[in-house]
Formats: sequence, structure tokens, C-alpha cells
Amino acid sequence: MVKRHILILSLLFILVHCFLGWHYGIRVFFDSAAYIEAADYVIATGDLQDIHHLFYAVPIFIMACIRLLFPGDIVPILLFQCALSLLATIALYKSSEKVFDSPLAGLMSGAIFLLWLDNIHWNITTMTESIACSVFCIALYALTNWQGRFKDILTLIVLFLLVFFCRPTGVVIIISALVFLMTYYWDSLQERRRLLISIAAVGIVAILFSADRMLDHWNFSEQYMKGNIITYADVVKDRPFFHESIAIEPPPSKTFSTSNSPIGRIAGFIYENPLYFLKTASLKVLYLITFVRPYYSLSHNIYLVVWMFTVYALFVIGWRSTTNMPIKLFALAAIILNSGLIGISSVDWDNRFYIPMEPGIVLLAGGGAAMLVSRKWNGKKGEV
Repeated sequence: MVKRHILILSLLFILVHCFLGWHYGIRVFFDSAAYIEAADYVIATGDLQDIHHLFYAVPIFIMACIRLLFPGDIVPILLFQCALSLLATIALYKSSEKVFDSPLAGLMSGAIFLLWLDNIHWNITTMTESIACSVFCIALYALTNWQGRFKDILTLIVLFLLVFFCRPTGVVIIISALVFLMTYYWDSLQERRRLLISIAAVGIVAILFSADRMLDHWNFSEQYMKGNIITYADVVKDRPFFHESIAIEPPPSKTFSTSNSPIGRIAGFIYENPLYFLKTASLKVLYLITFVRPYYSLSHNIYLVVWMFTVYALFVIGWRSTTNMPIKLFALAAIILNSGLIGISSVDWDNRFYIPMEPGIVLLAGGGAAMLVSRKWNGKKGEV
């Protein structure tokens, strides 16, 4: 059964990527060209082109290694990303199978992952999202098979390093994994309240420090003052695809706190303009979780609404279908942390900031889909 499911997912993977290649071709965005340039710089100098590239070191060094073997060629990088994504698909399959004790749940999770075209399409461009998403899925697999053994600890440490240096938002996965571990060992920690309080305090400090460091480089303060919901929306006000809902009128007060801390400046701004902040943050999170954009075609937005509603409905069913609380809280923590980070910073043009939330959502949605399919086939409520 498992081998047959993996074969089905492999064939679906090939079909989906053939379609993406036919529909899009090889795309080179502004950022994707920048990553290739960064990889070539590593080859030429042995160093990173910019200090902030440290947060993308894993994809950049992978691209550099492939460019060394195939100078001037992009296709081998895309093939590597696709191969890694296939491995991630299998990891999701096995994770879902483990959590729900159902090969059908694994099949459904893998299928949802592959058919989520607005996410899987990053495999065919030289951005960091593809490799990061694959590593996130593999990290989730490590958690679903966690037993606290030495090899489990070592594996998770290595994966934490890879996650952290794939993308800045990898910190969402790391913190969510810590929530998983705290839940997994909750009974033991309750008996050691001082240790629990210490871990919670360290976790809060780590969250604030990580967010502060990221926002120090990716400073979105000016986006608040310009009223941008979608980042840099103000620079395209004269373009046909501009829509008033991607930027709103900023508040009269356009000053930030003089704090040296980015979070301090944002906190001061929120204090001075609470209603404005709630409105902008809500719109950013709404765009994030619905995937819709006013500059997309009507047909694409309708497709996204139907797709996202289906995925979220299956997620809820999957949540209710398993008693694996550590995994459920991992997924929930990723959703809350990522949404919060978007709310206080920025939402992008093309949904790539959704990636940290995807693995947990897909895993539980696959379980929900298996529940529905099983009910229909067997006519027995609750059977998976």
C-alpha cells in the first residue's frame, strides 16, 4: 500500500511539474536573479555578497555548488529543487501516515501539497522558498517520529541549523518545534515548574530577539508611514494593477519612536495609532491566509477562495481526528507566529511568506481528507 501510494505521488509530482514547466517556463524574477548573483559571488570570492545573505546561506551555497558543476546553467538548480521537493512530499506522506495511523492520510497530505499550485510553483524558479519549504517538511517528519533518543536530538539540531539558515522566517519553524517539545514533555515539565518558567522565559526572549534582529535589517517602519498593506505598494500607484485596497491613507502622525530597537519603534507607533495598526495588520493577515489579491484575475481569486476554504475545512476535520496534541500545537504555533510576524511587518505580493505555515496545515488537512474519504467508502463515522 505504502509503495503504491508513493508511486502515485511520484507520478502526480511529475505531472504537476510538467504542467508548471509548460505553463510558466523558466522564470527569472528580480529576487531569483539576485540569488544566482549571490551564488556566483560565493564561487568567485568564497564569501557572501552581503551580510544579510547569511539568513539565506543554505540555498545560496547549494546554488553555488551546482553552478560550480554546471557553470552558467539554471536548470540543474531547478532539478535539484524538484528532487528535494519530491523527498519532502514523501516526508509529508510518512508524517501524516504516522500521525493518523493511515496510509490514506499520507496520500491525501501528499496530494494536497502537490496540487497547491500557488506554493509548489516555487520549485521552478531560483528563489529560496522551494528549498526552505522542503527542509521545513523534513523537520516536521523528524518531529512526528520524535522519541527523545540521542539520534533524534542530533537530527533535530542539524535540521534547526538548516531551517535557520534557509530563510529568516525559519525561526517560526524552530519556535513551533519548541512548542512541540514542550507539549511532548508537558507532564514532566509540570513537575518542574521552575524549569518550565525558565523555558517559557527563554522562549519569549528568543522570539523577541529574533523578531528584533530580522526587523532591524528588513525595516518595515516606512511601510506603516506610507500606508502600504502590500509592501512597496506606493511605488506602483501609476500602474494598471494598483488597487486602493493594497494601500490605505496613513495616520496624520508619521513619526516613530526614537528607540534603537525596531520592535520598540513599532510598539511606539502602535501605541500612538492603535486603530490604524489593527486595520493594517488585519488586512495583511487576511491577504496572507486567503491568498487572494485584488490584482489577480477574478477566476484565479475564485479558485483561491474555493481551494483555501477546502484546505482549511479539511484542516479542522484533521485537527479533530487526531489526539496528537504536540503536532496540533506545532501547526497552530506556526500559524499564529507567522501571522503575527506578517501583521507587524509586511505581506508580500505573491504569497511566498505563507510557506512556514504550510507543512503543518497540509499534514492535518490530509488527515481530514482521509476521514471524509473513509466515511464515504466504509459508511462508518470516524473511521480512518
